[in-house]
Amino acid sequence: MEIVQLQCGNCQQLMAIGVEHLGGQVQCPHCQAVVQTQAAAPAPAPNMQLELRERTFSGAAASDVVLGNAPAPQVEMPPGPIPPDVSVDTPAANPEFTKFKSRPVYSSGVFSLIALIFLVPYAIVMTAFVVYLVFFVSKSAYDPLDVLRDPVNNPKGGAPRKVMQVDHKHPLAAHLKTTFGKPIQIGDLLVTFERASLTDEGDLRLFLRAKNVSTNTAFEPMNEAFVHAKGGELYTYLESKSNTTGRLFGAYLDYHKNLQGTDDAVGSAVLSPKDEILIVLKTEPHYKKQIAQIAKATDSYTWRIQVRRGFVKVDGKNVSATAVIGVEFSSAEIGREGKKT
Repeated sequence: MEIVQLQCGNCQQLMAIGVEHLGGQVQCPHCQAVVQTQAAAPAPAPNMQLELRERTFSGAAASDVVLGNAPAPQVEMPPGPIPPDVSVDTPAANPEFTKFKSRPVYSSGVFSLIALIFLVPYAIVMTAFVVYLVFFVSKSAYDPLDVLRDPVNNPKGGAPRKVMQVDHKHPLAAHLKTTFGKPIQIGDLLVTFERASLTDEGDLRLFLRAKNVSTNTAFEPMNEAFVHAKGGELYTYLESKSNTTGRLFGAYLDYHKNLQGTDDAVGSAVLSPKDEILIVLKTEPHYKKQIAQIAKATDSYTWRIQVRRGFVKVDGKNVSATAVIGVEFSSAEIGREGKKT
């Protein structure tokens, strides 16, 4: 049974009565006076239920449902969901919070896509750069004196005219120069310059050992054509750092199968794989005046020689090729024949 509280019009005390007694006469339990109650208000329409709830709990508006000026009875609304036919106004959004934007949430798939966007172009650029280094920079860094035409026609070597030809005064690269006692390898040939010495006849001689380090190629490391030219300057010559004596082109070429040079010299020698031989170059007689200046001067020298390096591939064919190497030494390192050097 639903109970409401009313104020007695005689003693002003509150009394509780059931809603079914509204509109009739009730006896005040405090002063025993008979009080006429106001009839119950008609039930509100369904669309007015929410407004009735708000007016019931709004304070001053509650006086519309009580008698006289007495405080309005407090009615407790039963808990439960709002009926579906009741419209509820959504409160307006606070303008202070409209300026804030929600932060987007990214999944791991988004980061993977972003990574691919940057990594794929990077991989393409780096691949192109490596190709450039391998096929362009490496070739441009290849010294032209590493591979030269073989002036001697070698039937086993194909067409030597296909191989590069360079000015004989082209500077020697660092990897093509060495000093006494320090081996240098070019292609299939390993060369060790041993010493330079003056003869009693006023000539300068250069001693070097040549070894064929290939496994299946036999060739002559030097040839008379490398030291005697007809109608042209040679790649084999002696020059001073100060250029006081000019260039001394060509030389006499001797081979010694005895590495100490105590046997008789021969004019040519073909080295089989792993064979080694002693080569001696001697300046030509018309340079005796320059050699005398070298014997008295304090200077540095480079003796450049042309040697065979074995075969190289040209248009898919094996072609006999040569190279130019040199030994650097000072005048103090030039010995005398018959004395320890």
